[in-house]
Amino acid sequence: MSSKLQTYLGFAAKSRSLVSGYDTCLNLIKRKKIKLILITKDASENTIDRFKGLTENNGVPMYEIDRNVIAGKLPDSLEGRNIFGITDINFAKAMTKEIESMRK
Repeated sequence: MSSKLQTYLGFAAKSRSLVSGYDTCLNLIKRKKIKLILITKDASENTIDRFKGLTENNGVPMYEIDRNVIAGKLPDSLEGRNIFGITDINFAKAMTKEIESMRK
């Protein structure tokens, strides 16, 4: 994946526009605070399926990413997490655009 995406993740983390963890992301999606969900491909199938349904029902884009995309760009406290939410619409748009361009 792109170093641009890694840079956006780093900026989002520093600006506190990045949240992580199953329960946190679940609650914030329900409260309409999350603009984008990134979930690592090594997350459990149940977790991925749960978030697919939740994000589709709430109109939140969700992408599965490789763990190496986030490696080194997040604070150490977030390294073991599988689910990340972006709360800032501008970061969400930029990351979505970057992910879509990499898939072409």
